[in-house]
Amino acid sequence: MKYLAGNLQASVAVLFPVCRWLADTDQVHYGVAKAALRPESLVQGGDDALLATFRVGRDIGLFSRHGASLRTPDQDALWALSEAPRSQRDSWYTDPLKFRRMVRGVLLAKAVDDVVQNETPSDVAVGLAWLLAQDPARPPAASYSDGPERAFVDQNLKSFITTPEQWRGFIRWALALGCATQLSASGGRKYVLPDPTAAITEELPAIQPGGLPAKQFCAAVAKSLPVLDGGIIADYTRKQDINSARPVSDLTIGPAFSFALQRLASGETIELLTESDAADRVSGRLYGQIWTFDRVALTNGGSHD
Repeated sequence: MKYLAGNLQASVAVLFPVCRWLADTDQVHYGVAKAALRPESLVQGGDDALLATFRVGRDIGLFSRHGASLRTPDQDALWALSEAPRSQRDSWYTDPLKFRRMVRGVLLAKAVDDVVQNETPSDVAVGLAWLLAQDPARPPAASYSDGPERAFVDQNLKSFITTPEQWRGFIRWALALGCATQLSASGGRKYVLPDPTAAITEELPAIQPGGLPAKQFCAAVAKSLPVLDGGIIADYTRKQDINSARPVSDLTIGPAFSFALQRLASGETIELLTESDAADRVSGRLYGQIWTFDRVALTNGGSHD
């Protein structure tokens, strides 16, 4: 399903109140939800963003849709919160970051299932994989015509993000899911920094006091965040371009993954340790330099909560 085409206005910001409201109801007609979430006395204009969010939420498994038949329009159907998010409501009600983690998890899990079943993953998932393959030292421009459009054409990804409006919608998703930050340079030009630090922080694997071998750590992170190097969606996106599908080095992780790990280390969340035995060594590139580490440990400030 394309989230950036017919459902461009869907967003995490709308998903949160919709999930909270549906958590306290059984199956409910869309019109009732619309009246409660967008009361006409307070909100003007159409309900495009709400309806698009319902559709995307259903595709990623947050909502279930019930109607007389498959042809029943979404506006005439009954809707309910799915069992999985309903069972987690007590945690994400009190912590929007946990809600973000849940949304990111189900969105990426749906994309992985699509790849495994030889179907096309969502444009948002592919866009995240593309963004996190970019170098933070040369971040993509926030303006679609100032680089991203040509990059998508050159890498055979133009069908996923086609217009400036879709690119802006994608940036909104990337920021909301903790995979990017936005930068402003001199002259007012803006850039999208590929920075998965927040997402990795929320998906840190269990690390025992003795630490975790570097390869095992990166594999666990890529399983939770398959848009990162070594993940299923990252591999799918890379293989869309026959040139980039060929390995070009022995590097394990790229600049964006490296950037996030270095930020976590400098922020005293994790320690990146080197050892004499290189059996589990991970190599990466950041700012044009190769760097390596063999083990990851939590610092005193690190936490899995």
